Amino acid sequence: MDFRPKSPIRGRLFDKKRLFIYAIFAVLIVTLFAVGISVTGYVTSKMTDEVEKSQLRLTISDCQDNLSATAGNLSSCMGNLSACRSSLQTVESELADCKITTGELNATLLNRAAENEELKKLVQDQATKCNSLALNSARAICCTPGLTLANWEISDDAIICTGSQVLNCSA
Repeated sequence: MDFRPKSPIRGRLFDKKRLFIYAIFAVLIVTLFAVGISVTGYVTSKMTDEVEKSQLRLTISDCQDNLSATAGNLSSCMGNLSACRSSLQTVESELADCKITTGELNATLLNRAAENEELKKLVQDQATKCNSLALNSARAICCTPGLTLANWEISDDAIICTGSQVLNCSA
């Protein structure tokens, strides 16, 4: 026999109704804990998605700004290309004109060179005739009977019978 008095707390703490309530509270606490973790995970996931979307929007905005700047640069480059093409056409036209002029000048140069050669030959022929005439005139003026050699020269458009050129009077 147990003479120990029954503790009023012990009987109340562990009776079946209370154990059932404790079990329900424990299940409720575990459920709330699990729901809290799930909600926290869900909210964290949503926040992460929102941050990623925000970063993606910023990246898209930067890309659109870069695209706009690039489009502006492309437009400027196209304008420069058009100006360069126009300038190139002008230069090519001028080059064609220069080639035509060069061809004409070359033809003129060849004609003038041929004319120059003809004139040189004519001058040479005239110089030979003039020298022959001067020599014959000097022979008539400076050679006297009995002389075989005589000196002569042309000075101030006149034949003088003293000078550095030797004349064969016997020829």
